[in-house]
Amino acid sequence: MANQYFDYSYDPSKSGFDPDIWRTLSGSVTVTAGKLILTSNSFIHYADVLRGDFVFSMKIPAPAAGDDLRFGLRQLNKNCYLYFKVLDDVLTAETSDGTVTSSTVIPWETVWTDTDTEFRIKWEAGMATFYVGGRHMVCINDTYALGNPTKLIPGDPMSIYAANASATLVKLGYVIGKTIQSYILNAGDGGTNAIVSSSASISRSVSASVSPSASVSPSNSVSPSASASISPSSSVSPSSSSSVSPSASVSASRSVSPSSSRSASVSPSASVSPSASASPTASPSSSPSPSIAP
Repeated sequence: MANQYFDYSYDPSKSGFDPDIWRTLSGSVTVTAGKLILTSNSFIHYADVLRGDFVFSMKIPAPAAGDDLRFGLRQLNKNCYLYFKVLDDVLTAETSDGTVTSSTVIPWETVWTDTDTEFRIKWEAGMATFYVGGRHMVCINDTYALGNPTKLIPGDPMSIYAANASATLVKLGYVIGKTIQSYILNAGDGGTNAIVSSSASISRSVSASVSPSASVSPSNSVSPSASASISPSSSVSPSSSSSVSPSASVSASRSVSPSSSRSASVSPSASVSPSASASPTASPSSSPSPSIAP
């Protein structure tokens, strides 16, 4: 079966900040002029995603002392993550599988300052690639030494996450996820679940066949026979024998698949064989054949 992937998009100008799909971790979250305000607050999406290509449109001032900003993907309790981090005046690409962490500095460029800029994380098995403004910046891989792997890239599902522990005004314009291998949404306050996995497939097959068969084989036979004889003793002996043997057979079969099957068979059989014999000295008959021999 061909690989199946899922896409995701979040646009605060359309969706606002919906508590059924986002969990507020700290502070309060608002949407202003179609953008989500990320200042002294943090939040995480209820959906769990496994791998994919994620783009965050962010408007960030030039990093400065006191800044503490993170956005990307995270699993809270296990402390797995793939995210961008701005700490003081330094931008880094960060990874952790919950045990081993990695951090690589990305030099800040003035063209990104207070400008809507796409920060992209491409999460693959054993590898994460970080882009800014459409340009490749960092690639972090699991490492192997003498056949022993050092895991740097999470292999478990994580969620879209953002946190700003400082008062610096940061705005999020949208989040887009593509080629996601697995997406599971456990809705928040609404308490409903929607589950989609990479192995999901929908196949519907409807088959219907109607094969009516009907046969009618009526058979009717009438075999009347009448004989009468009068002997020299002047006796009339009409004998009337009548046999009626109607036979009617009706059979019908009808099948409907896949869900119903019905058959009906009617085979009535009627046989009437009246026989009458009379030997009077004189006997009228509806069909006599008299013979007189004086």
